[in-house]
Amino acid sequence: MSTVSDLDTWRLFFKIVSRGSIAKVSEEIGVEASSISRRINKLEKDLGVELFQRKGKQLVLTSAGSVAYSRMRRIVFDAASLFKDLQVARDNDRDLITIACPIGLSEIIMPIAISKYLEFNPDVSVSMRSLSYVELMTSDAITSYDVMLSITPLNIPTRDSKLIAGISFMLAATPQYLNGLKYPIRSPRDLSEHPIFSFFSRNRERNMVLRKGSDYFPLHFHAHMRLNNPGGIKQVVMRSKGIGAYCPVYYYLDELANGTVCEVLPEWKFPVQQIYISRKDRDRVAVNRFVHWLIEYFEHCPGLVPPSYEGLWVGDFVDGAPV
Repeated sequence: MSTVSDLDTWRLFFKIVSRGSIAKVSEEIGVEASSISRRINKLEKDLGVELFQRKGKQLVLTSAGSVAYSRMRRIVFDAASLFKDLQVARDNDRDLITIACPIGLSEIIMPIAISKYLEFNPDVSVSMRSLSYVELMTSDAITSYDVMLSITPLNIPTRDSKLIAGISFMLAATPQYLNGLKYPIRSPRDLSEHPIFSFFSRNRERNMVLRKGSDYFPLHFHAHMRLNNPGGIKQVVMRSKGIGAYCPVYYYLDELANGTVCEVLPEWKFPVQQIYISRKDRDRVAVNRFVHWLIEYFEHCPGLVPPSYEGLWVGDFVDGAPV
């Protein structure tokens, strides 16, 4: 098993950073130094980088170790905070449902859906946390939340996954930006001449492909701004600074209706992103009732497509090419 998603190993990593030596950590927690060293060596092997270098008797972070320290600290601390929140919440008389959800869905669709559900189920309380796609795939997240929404299925014995909807995307810009252009945008090739604000994840831009009929066009531009939050992209689009790429349609429903945003090259379509739902405990009545309600809600939610959609899905591509 990879140690990359093992929070206990990362906690050892933080203790070594704090104490400066494995021997001091060993003495503090009562675990043999050789055992700690093996776990850190395994973590470095799984990551493919060295996290520490020795300076005299002290262990200090390498440049890669510093990156790991800054990026993983929030995840580990958030996990500790989550466990504390769950302990407090489970002492509450209400039936608590914990949810993990990708950034984006957690900002627009899920808060509205949950509030509608709670109107008719006042004895239920919900705790939802926004996680990145990487965080959603950690073993800690998989074992901690009653309900998870993800873009890939979790095919493991402790959870069942079901495709419940797809996210439609578009190229977005304001009429003010488009009306100010010297030359109109007639094809995807013209996009390279414009400021592009792009969605990315896992430290890289998403593989983007547009389709028009049987024609495919890979978007290999380098965006002027890359964000892992579609709400951030919307902020610059609405200020007429350029074109938003891979914009979820559900983020712009009101603006499309009132004409303050236009779909650029509407005849060219992005593939639809799958949304899967999984639950940890199949025997909890409150969780099952909520999951069944949410599945039906998503099937009719504006900006999403139902699982029966027969168009192009992101899962139909490998490395940006249709399969």
